[in-house]
Amino acid sequence: MAEATGSARWKQLVQECVNRLENSLESDPETGTPIWTQNIYGKRTRFLGAGHGMVGNTYVALRGAKFLDSTQVQRFSDNCLETLLKTALHGEGCSNWHPMSDKKRVANRLPPVQDCHGAAGVVNRLSSVPRTAQWDALLLAAGELTWRAGPLVKGPGLCHGTAGNALALLKLANRFKDDIWLGRARSMALHAYSQVKQQHKQFGQARYALWTGDLGVAWVLWLCIEKNTPSIPTLDVF
Repeated sequence: MAEATGSARWKQLVQECVNRLENSLESDPETGTPIWTQNIYGKRTRFLGAGHGMVGNTYVALRGAKFLDSTQVQRFSDNCLETLLKTALHGEGCSNWHPMSDKKRVANRLPPVQDCHGAAGVVNRLSSVPRTAQWDALLLAAGELTWRAGPLVKGPGLCHGTAGNALALLKLANRFKDDIWLGRARSMALHAYSQVKQQHKQFGQARYALWTGDLGVAWVLWLCIEKNTPSIPTLDVF
């Protein structure tokens, strides 16, 4: 609304909401790094990812940066980097994250690789963060993990599907101006399309949804063809 109207009222509300968000930051009792605690599904949980956690909240400050003090945006970025570095699962040039920092709740569980939780969501929400050596290395490692993990068996959609992961690869292509990532994104997006066709055959109908259905796949395919700035519908653009 602030962007659409230019109204001082909406700009002020952006500032107030981000201030409240920053003031609610806590120190994670397990890692000692900044974190938010969510009361969700009847449990208090320290989520890390794009869907409900640290990454998603940091995205708010990056998205609204033009309406905020630059030092506040930098604090959000620095806090998020500290937490992601502390909680990352590293190996062979790749990085991924469990959905939450609560060690007991993630013990013996494989971390997901999708937009709402895991490496793909880290890239999708944070690819616009200012360039530094640490951020570049972390985002590239998250992208490498997303590529090596391959398409998701959960389906083709944006939220927890292959199209969302393809979008992350597109965002890296845009950040680093590297056609390797563009080629990877296109390959992943085409696989998402093949999943759509398979589901149409299996269920005899399309899935009419943006985040979990065919529309999200069409969006990513269009971005791959047109080479437009990769964006997340309803978050980056409206």
